[in-house]
Amino acid sequence: MSTAHFQKLPQAYKFMIGSIPEEHNDEITVEAQFNPKELQIESPIGWAEHKAISAQSVATKPMEFTGMGAETIKVELVFDAFEDDSDLVVQQIKRLKQMASVREPHSSNTKDPNQRPSYCVATWGTQAPFRCVIEAISVKYTMFGFDGTPVRASVTLSLKSGCRPLGSSGETDFERASSRKLEAQRDRLQKERDARFQRNEAERRIDERERRRAEETRYQASAADRSLAEREERVSQEQRELQAKRDQRQREIDQRADRSEREQRVGDAERQVAADREAERMREQRKNDLDLE
Repeated sequence: MSTAHFQKLPQAYKFMIGSIPEEHNDEITVEAQFNPKELQIESPIGWAEHKAISAQSVATKPMEFTGMGAETIKVELVFDAFEDDSDLVVQQIKRLKQMASVREPHSSNTKDPNQRPSYCVATWGTQAPFRCVIEAISVKYTMFGFDGTPVRASVTLSLKSGCRPLGSSGETDFERASSRKLEAQRDRLQKERDARFQRNEAERRIDERERRRAEETRYQASAADRSLAEREERVSQEQRELQAKRDQRQREIDQRADRSEREQRVGDAERQVAADREAERMREQRKNDLDLE
């Protein structure tokens, strides 16, 4: 019995405990007003020290397996009739105590099966019915009405696994009803799991489509970005080439202007040299003329 699984069960399916009817005794059932918040499960395992060598130290004593003990479940049930102003608390606790009490305490027949409490069956959720006996019952009254009637109480039940003697262990109406509820609960939970799986599968397909659409959008955006980047690079390259041509033409213009200016200076210098040479020749000529005279 899994406590974690019980906590997930809907409140519509309540914890129930009922007595197994025997020899004209009516069946007694109690349904939890509120499902318990926890279960305590104890499964004793029988180990005993070997008697023949009990003088050994604790660390070296061999242990002998004596058998598995009966499983015990402790559960706390809360009953509240404060708002209803009814005797619900009193009636439910009375039923529980009736299940835990000897049915015929004044019978003189020592073999009378009624000189013991009832065997019981506890059911809850998708777990198989738990055949048991009520080992202990503890009641704590926490609120009372104006006339002293308990209107709120918590009941702790200690249930020990056990069934009736051989020959009287057939399935009871209570167990059959519990089994039908169990199967209905399992079918409902299976349908819920199937519906949840289909819903998750549909959501997964939608998410997959959205993911693919997002990837396609990102790819298209990336392709557009790459195309734009290529165009920008191409325009930038063309601009650089045009600028390089402009710079080349400007350098050629500057070189031609510089060459023309140099040619002008050289020409001026050559003419000046020629003029100076002619003037020198003329002076030489006059000097020669003067010398002849």
